[in-house]
Amino acid sequence: MNSKSPQNSQPAFQLKGSVLTLSVLQLLSLDYGAFQQQLEETIKKNPNFFEHMPIIIDLQKLYALDNDINFVEINSLLRKHGLVPVGVTNANPKQVAEATQVGLGILPNVKTTQSPKVAKINENAKIISQPVRSGQQIYAKNCDLIILSSVSNGAEILADGNIHVYGSLRGRAIAGAAGEANARIFCHKLEAELVAIAGHYKLQEDIEAGNHVSSTQVFLENDQLVIASIS
Repeated sequence: MNSKSPQNSQPAFQLKGSVLTLSVLQLLSLDYGAFQQQLEETIKKNPNFFEHMPIIIDLQKLYALDNDINFVEINSLLRKHGLVPVGVTNANPKQVAEATQVGLGILPNVKTTQSPKVAKINENAKIISQPVRSGQQIYAKNCDLIILSSVSNGAEILADGNIHVYGSLRGRAIAGAAGEANARIFCHKLEAELVAIAGHYKLQEDIEAGNHVSSTQVFLENDQLVIASIS
């Protein structure tokens, strides 16, 4: 980068607020051997899905512990398998200090358990009449999302309410993105890479196991994601 910037030159960057959906890895124990084994088994099921995925480490279940957390080891294991750890959340002061020493960001503490307070869903819906291509992301804030065409592999659609796809759903679909557990996903043909509702998700392998290729709905029942045909 040229350090001799001319006077009255245009700014090199600007800071903006944004709303991004990031995956959360909630750490449940300090058994690094078990962590590595589960991580390898999870990645093995769908290696391409996790490649270069930014991820937040949630320490809510370990908040009360006074043990040292080996973030160097955790960082190394995550990056070895293609994940990109960006920061921690729900960390106590000691954990904050340890995380910052290895360059992790500190995110505000959030509750990852289901909260009774969810975003209020408007009656209006966001309607997309064109196909959603690979690399595109469509987010319907506080409302339903209706796609009148298909969603390609590598695309991501999110809604705080329900999602309706009147073509084939091949990318990632996340309904109830703000925590609405009653949200549903409807599609004409389900070939998705991932479906999720209020933080509960299924990957492509689990979806394909049911051969859900006709008109399908996805919903939560007893904290389990259910995929069923629309009769």
